Amino acid sequence: MAAIELAPWIDATGEGGLRNSMVEYPGNGVKTAFDFNFSGGYLNQSDVKAYIYDTVSGSTAAITTVFAGPNTLSIVPAPSATKIVVIYRDTQKTVPLVDFKTGAVIDEINLDTATKQSIFVAAEMADRFDAINASSADAIERSFTALTTANTALANSAAATVTADGAEDAAAAAVSTANAANANAAAAVITANGIDGKAQAALDASAAAVITADAAEDAATAATSTANGIDAKAQSALDTANAAATQVAGAVSTANAASAAVGGKMDKSANLADVADKPAARTNLTVYSIAEVDSIIPAGMVMASAFTGDVAGWVICDGRAIPRTGVGARLFAALSTFYGVGDGSTTFNVPNYTGLFLRMTGGNAAGLGVLQASDNLAHIHGVTDPKHTHVVNDPPHDHGLGFNASGPVAGGGGFQGAQNAAVTARTAASTTGVTLQTAATGISINSSGGAESRPVNKAVVYRIKL
Repeated sequence: MAAIELAPWIDATGEGGLRNSMVEYPGNGVKTAFDFNFSGGYLNQSDVKAYIYDTVSGSTAAITTVFAGPNTLSIVPAPSATKIVVIYRDTQKTVPLVDFKTGAVIDEINLDTATKQSIFVAAEMADRFDAINASSADAIERSFTALTTANTALANSAAATVTADGAEDAAAAAVSTANAANANAAAAVITANGIDGKAQAALDASAAAVITADAAEDAATAATSTANGIDAKAQSALDTANAAATQVAGAVSTANAASAAVGGKMDKSANLADVADKPAARTNLTVYSIAEVDSIIPAGMVMASAFTGDVAGWVICDGRAIPRTGVGARLFAALSTFYGVGDGSTTFNVPNYTGLFLRMTGGNAAGLGVLQASDNLAHIHGVTDPKHTHVVNDPPHDHGLGFNASGPVAGGGGFQGAQNAAVTARTAASTTGVTLQTAATGISINSSGGAESRPVNKAVVYRIKL
């Protein structure tokens, strides 16, 4: 059976299956642009429809389609990780888009439109064959139940009437027919990956067969309880069973024809595992495998970005501790505990670049991962040196005079000595009293700068690849 989130798309025109006209994306809370590439494109933008399936509640919500490009829908806000976006094509199926009149000019545009409508409708119905197969199998199973009950009724009423005997033979033939139908239906389930517009009629016929088979089962049960008078009821049960077998055979025949018409398509259940050349397919779709992405962006690469918040596959460089296994296994293999041991056993620390400038190793830089303290390049400051003076205090002072003389000395305000007398004179020691007063130089060193040393900058967020 088809996945539960595809039910609204399947119900759009019937039941469900392949991907000729449908694409689904899991949400991640970030992605808002969703591309689609239907087989053959689409006729009108109104044929492109979408809805969101909630994996938690099991509910669906239709989306008003907003085209961001010919094959891109814009869905805002971004669907979360619990949502699945389903985009599908639903071409007009009730009336033809082109109605040719007798004598009208048949041009390329009208022919293309009519042809594409037929092809698109067939492809969309082919995508829904999965549920039809299940319904056919259910109808066959119910037919077997009805036929078994009918056989029991016929056995009990064999002695009642000749008609009951005939019913038993016919019922046996119905069993054979139903067995053949079951085998054909099983083959159709294996080989048919899609079905055209005829499948809808087969589905309707199968549903009618189920209803008829249920009625046959009820009638046959009643016949068993009244075997002695079962004549007319057994005949009715036989007729009903034959009709059910006939309708099932018709459904199988239609399914076989549909299988032959759409044979060769990829098996939906393989989920693209049956693509012959996967690298070439990825190249055509311009997508990378997980291994290719990991080889292009190795674990431990640091990226600066102009936005905050978490990004899948990356973690902010704020020194946080993350698991050594699981999502952090590749980064732990690259860094080990170089930037911190975490809890010492199950976690380790990523680098902490909060408020820091990053620089390449070498030159005046420290070693890898080593925090280098703030410093300034040696430089010269300007000096302001105004002129200044010192005050000198110089009070008057004198020196005392002392002398020694030989020979007579006369007073009278001086001294006189004998001729050729020897005289020795000297001055007494005395301080000058001169002092210099202190004075401020007035010299000042000019300051410059702010609260930190930094170049011209703008803040970014650093993340490291897991």
